[in-house]
Amino acid sequence: MTLRAEAGQPLLPCQPAERHDDSRHLSRLSGVKRLTNAEIGEQLDLFAALLDLSGSSFYTSRAYRRAAETIRETKASIDELVAAGRVEELRGIGPGIATRLRELVETGRIVELDELQREVQPELIGLGRFLGVGPKRMVEIGKALGITTAEEFRAAAREGRLTSVSGIGPQTEQRLLAALEREGKPQPAKGMVLNRARALLEEIAAGVGGEVAGDPRRWADVSFDFGVVASAPRPGPVLAAFEAFPAIVSVVERSKRRAVGVTVEGVPVELVVAEPARFGTELLVATGTEAYVAGLGELPPGPDEESVYAQLGIPWCPPELREQPFRGEPPLLLTRAEIRGDLHMHSTWSDGKASILEMATAALELGYEYVAICDHTPNVRVVPGLDADDLRRQGEEIAAVNEALAPFRVLRGTEVDIRADGMLDLPRPPNALDLERTFEVALETGVALETNGLPDRLDLSGPEIRLAIEAGVPIVVSTDAHSVRGLGNMQLAVHTARRGWATAADVVNTRPLDEILPGRG
Repeated sequence: MTLRAEAGQPLLPCQPAERHDDSRHLSRLSGVKRLTNAEIGEQLDLFAALLDLSGSSFYTSRAYRRAAETIRETKASIDELVAAGRVEELRGIGPGIATRLRELVETGRIVELDELQREVQPELIGLGRFLGVGPKRMVEIGKALGITTAEEFRAAAREGRLTSVSGIGPQTEQRLLAALEREGKPQPAKGMVLNRARALLEEIAAGVGGEVAGDPRRWADVSFDFGVVASAPRPGPVLAAFEAFPAIVSVVERSKRRAVGVTVEGVPVELVVAEPARFGTELLVATGTEAYVAGLGELPPGPDEESVYAQLGIPWCPPELREQPFRGEPPLLLTRAEIRGDLHMHSTWSDGKASILEMATAALELGYEYVAICDHTPNVRVVPGLDADDLRRQGEEIAAVNEALAPFRVLRGTEVDIRADGMLDLPRPPNALDLERTFEVALETGVALETNGLPDRLDLSGPEIRLAIEAGVPIVVSTDAHSVRGLGNMQLAVHTARRGWATAADVVNTRPLDEILPGRG
């Protein structure tokens, strides 16, 4: 994305969402705990996860996830909307989900969710993914054998009980036994995108009192090595907590201070329980990369990383820079606190889920001084796009928001597509696609290039950012947020920029607005 900002002219006001009186319907909830929007969203997320595990339609579980996100971002109280019969006015809430919401609000539970929690066995389903057996079939096998855990399944297989299940003959039994034999052996690495990898390891690390390690600690775009390092004089309780953790469905290796567990997604996670005096050393090794650690030479024991580096006589190195051997003084990398604004987000004018006012208000609450609304142009066929007339009308709304939130500023931008013929969706001369040439042209024309914090984008990548910075091109660190919740993508964008050795001086949106807009200041 390239950004060209201009001021709008105030004409049409933008109205905030309607408020509801929370006191009108409290009596109907007598005896039932009143749920917050966040708690209701959590229940729908759980429903979606269990639907996935049970083998239900992808589209059904996705509908519940989208409804959960909408509910978390809705300012009005969901139980009041349910009572007023207005919950279906929310985006993505159809009659089926509305019925579940009414049941949850009025009774505090969803019967079908309770049934799913009783029927779905995550351990069996996770093992089934290794064995090539679908979720529904694994649940059926579990019921037929009277088992609920992966270890019980393995025992049943060893005892020759699998063929007692209808539909499992000698050939199927042999195939499953062969798959179980392979279970404890190294498997092809499975990658996971950064936001999911961080969330998974942070959850496990919190559960065992450890620290995130591996690729996610270095904020790699895609993670293949997953590690957690804990510190304890007695490793037994930590290992036991790891094995019992809900996200771990199978433990394939175990020694005195180490275990490798496999998650329901099929991802191996290594836990190291370090002696307290060696925690820093083990964390450094587990963070990687192998090439970086090897370049440090023999590592001394240390209770934290800082003490290990001090004994080596070199400065502590941020994890984002540990891709290749490096022993020098690292730069003072960009931090989230240095970001003054977000220069790429969307609104309900295209495919966003919140209005311009809602996005701007949320950004203001995050401490930003400015944002840029960059909705799509018409060439993006899967979402509504804005033509030149739409952009002019949107500018009027932006001007009204600026008047309401001053001195906070909303800038006008757009995300313009490159068409198949190489032309832009809105008239402007085309740019070359060669990356080095792009950097040259950006430098010549005074255009900043973006690192996009959308989890499935994260581009420019760390190495590309480093090349751009070395070429003298300024960087914009932004979220591409399509909802208020999406503003949290800034953390991913910042760490991606750090992987490119970016400092605050390299990033445009660490500067005050007067230094960004031409002709101001």
